[in-house]
Parts: sequence; structure tokens; C-alpha cells
Amino acid sequence: MRYDSSNRWDDPQKSDISNIMHQTSFEYPTLLHSNIGSDGLQQTHRGIIGISKTIHVLSGCQLTLKTNANIQLLNQAKLIVDAGATLIIEANDTIIATNPQNQIIVNGNISIGEGVVFTSQNNLQWLGLALNNPVLSLSLQNVDFGHCIVTGCPASFTLDNCDFSNGGIDVIRGNIYISGGMFAGSFARVSYALSGNSFVNIEDCQFANTGNNNAAIIIESYPAYSISGCTISGCIGNGISISNSGSSANENHLITDNIITGNGTSSITAAGLYIYHSYADVTDNVVFSQNPYGIQCLNNSEISITGNRLAEYDYQTQQIRDNAVNQVYATRGSFPREVKWNAIVDEDNDYATLKSYYLTIDENEILEKLAGQLATFCDVALENWQPAIESFEGFIEYPSSYEDSLFAIIDLAHTYILMEQSAYKSVFTGKLSQYRYNSTVEFDQSKDYHISLLFGESDTSLNPSPQDQSEPAGRIIGNQPNPFSGTTQISFALHEDADINIYLINELGQKVEIVQQSNVSKGLHRIYFSSHEYKNGMYVCVLEMNKQIIASHKVMILN
Repeated sequence: MRYDSSNRWDDPQKSDISNIMHQTSFEYPTLLHSNIGSDGLQQTHRGIIGISKTIHVLSGCQLTLKTNANIQLLNQAKLIVDAGATLIIEANDTIIATNPQNQIIVNGNISIGEGVVFTSQNNLQWLGLALNNPVLSLSLQNVDFGHCIVTGCPASFTLDNCDFSNGGIDVIRGNIYISGGMFAGSFARVSYALSGNSFVNIEDCQFANTGNNNAAIIIESYPAYSISGCTISGCIGNGISISNSGSSANENHLITDNIITGNGTSSITAAGLYIYHSYADVTDNVVFSQNPYGIQCLNNSEISITGNRLAEYDYQTQQIRDNAVNQVYATRGSFPREVKWNAIVDEDNDYATLKSYYLTIDENEILEKLAGQLATFCDVALENWQPAIESFEGFIEYPSSYEDSLFAIIDLAHTYILMEQSAYKSVFTGKLSQYRYNSTVEFDQSKDYHISLLFGESDTSLNPSPQDQSEPAGRIIGNQPNPFSGTTQISFALHEDADINIYLINELGQKVEIVQQSNVSKGLHRIYFSSHEYKNGMYVCVLEMNKQIIASHKVMILN
């Protein structure tokens, strides 16, 4: 400066002819504004560092940012690591973006130490870190990312105790392992695996309020995956979204020990767990609750949903409960191959709505029959006794299987017991009145009897006398038709001549029909029984030879 006696200070004698003031500042003792490698193969910087414009770390060169450095990306600057170059960000460094276009792009190699923070001024969203080297193997520990997304295609990417706020991960191709992370307003998307051996493993992470992103965890087209020990809540869409995944030969497609609640905040069609054309073992999760749908199974997915077989209480097993629309929803071809040992609960107890839903199911004959049975139990819960009784009678008269007919008899009798204990005693009796018992003791006896028929058991008085069981003296081959109305043909075979008795026993143990024949020759024989005199129900046909019971056979009368 030049001194002037009147003004004290005069104008500067030199001006900023090159206009470098827009790329420099006295705030930054180190200012990077040219490519790394033009002045030497390696550069190391520490302290406060400014990057004023887009620069490259050139192939064969290395840039090291020493421990506790503060690096600010100014203007629209990007730091680009070329293929064959290396960027080393040492422990406890802080990278601060000042513009939405700021980004670190890695086409070569990168090393990031513990405690590094990627953040921005005034919480602005910026482009973050792009890992574009397809052979890169990167492991991060205790690294935080704020208001940005980590993208790219690394061959292997491990994040241990790394936290994200208002951003996330969106990577493809490689093996991905994420553990112990906090995702606040953030998500993890992994998609389009490079090979049939690629995997995703996400464990012990917390996802809360994923912001504008649809789901907390999105896995697309990965052959193997595991999601365990995570807590997921507050997503505007699905909690977990699995699509076209889980087809690896090692059958690694596990979702376990997670808490998935309160998602679908802006979508009534969202689910805690969404599975599309994928394989999934959903086992021993803590709870799926307060989502629009608990679990959605779509487009020919193969799924098992299993809890703890040793559980005595709801909280000891996998709970799928209190989701607004459905607890489990499946489209044609995606009904889970097994659903067992779960606590599937809807505390709303809106059985009328649930019944209406069951009656809309018509995807296939098996599901339609199952839905009809479940709708009948809704009538029982609603104390709609007459339609419930008529439905159970229909199941008895036209059973899908022998077991179904036995269960329907028990359920009908139980419905009468419930009706008697309600305020509507003796309101209605159906046409199969023999299953309306006078006491719970009679009901219990009938139930035990019908259950015993499932296992070929009968009263001890019907047990054959001890003899050589390897070659019984005779046997009942069966009857046609069974169940029957009117007349049925019973076929039996004798291996020796004998006097025989063939008789029917009702559920009270009474003999109701006896056919006696003397000196019947060995061989195949047939007799006919008529059902016109008997009530509908289950009977036991017994073959007796020379006053010894040889065989028994169950028959069903449906007049």
C-alpha cells in the first residue's frame, strides 16, 4: 500500500488480474486447485484443506489427507480418483460439502480410516461418494455419512458401525456386508449382482424414517441375502423390499430376528416385508406390526414363515400382528409353503370385516375352501350360530377329506357348547342334531373318540386278540362308496374257513348292525350295508372270526 498524507491509505498498486479470488481464500492454508500428479507422484496434506474446483488424482499418483484434517469441497468441486490412482483419507478426517454438486468419485483405489465424517454445510443434500471401480474391495469402520448417498459397483464393500443420516447406500454387483449401522432418514439399496455367488448381509442395523425413499432395505436381483437383527420403522413405503432374489444354490435367503413396525406411513398398500418373485425364509423375527400389510408374497415367490416351535406365549415366537389390512397376503402361486409356530394376531377383532374378506378369496379351489372354513369360525366368534352350524354340517356332508369330516364333527359339537354357554341357548338346532350334546363331558368324550379315529385307534374292546400279526386270519379290504348314503359294499378276505360276525359300532360304542354267517370259506367276500336306519356320522366296521376280533375299518354315513 502507498501512504498518502491526506487519505492515509491509497489504492493498491496491484490488482487481481487473473481473478483468482474466486478460487482461493485465506481461510484455507492448503488450497488444492490443480490435478494431483502434475507436481509429483504423491502429495500429502494436513490441517484445513480447501478444494476450490474439480481436480483429478492422476493414474499412478496418490493423495493422502492426514489424520484430523478438515477438507472442504468448495464451489461445485469434485475430487476424482482416476483408474490406477489412490486416495487415502486417514482417521478422524472430516469432508464437508458446500454445494449440492460436490462429490468424491473413485475410479481407482481408496482407503478410509476410522472416525471419518462425510457431511455438509447447513445440512444441504450433496452427491456424496461414488465407488466406480468394479474390482475395488473397501472396508469401513465407524464412518459417518450425512446428507449424501454412497453409490457404485465395488467388488466387495463392508460397513461396520457406519451411520447414515438423510442419505443412504445404493450399490450394485458386489458382495455387501453392513452391520451395526444407524440409518436415520436413510436407506440401503443393493441390486443386480455380478454373479451367482454374490451376497448381501445386513445385520444389527436400525432404520428410522427413511424420508423420501420408499423402503429401508431394498434388495433386487441378488442370489443370496440375509437380513437379521434389524429394527425398521417409519418408512413411507415398505420396511423391507425383496425382488427377484434368493435363488442361489446354497439357499441363503434368510430374514430373521428383526423388528418391523409402523411402516407405510404414506402408502396404504405398503408392507413390513414385501417379497416379489423371490425365495425367502422368514423365521423367528420379533414382530411385524402396525404396517398396512404385515407380509406380502407376490408373483410366484417361494416362502416359509416359521416361528419358535417351543414357544408358550406370543412374545416367545414370531409375531405378525395388528397390521391394518392383512397380516399375510399372498397372490396365486405365492402362498407360503409353510406357516407354523407364529403368533398371527389382529387385536381389532373385526370378525365381520375379516369374514367378508375371506369370502372374496377365489384364487383357487384349495384356498377358497380354506377361506370358507375360516369364515365359518368368524361366524362362531360373532355368535352367528345358525350360519356357523349349517356350514359345519356342510363340511361333514361334503368333506374335502376324511380328516376334514372328523374335524367338522368336533367343531359343530363345540359350536353347540358355545351357543349353550351364551345368551342364545337353544335358539337353533341343525339337521345333524346327534352332535348337540347335553354336557361338556359328553362333548369331550365324543371329541376324544373322533380324534382317535385319525390314528386308527378304537375302544380297547375292539382290539384283536393276540396272535401272529404277520399273517392275520382275515382283513377288511374297504368299502365303496365311503362316505355313503343308501348302500355300501364292504369287501373282506379270509385266509381260513371260519364263523364270522361283521357289525357296525356307533360313536357311543353301540353295535347297531350285525351280520352273522357260519362256516364261511376262505377267500374274498362282499356284503352290503344299508344306511337308511342310521344317523349321519362316523362308524366302525368290525370283522370277527370265530369270536375273535380280527380287523376294523372306519366308514362314514351321510344320508
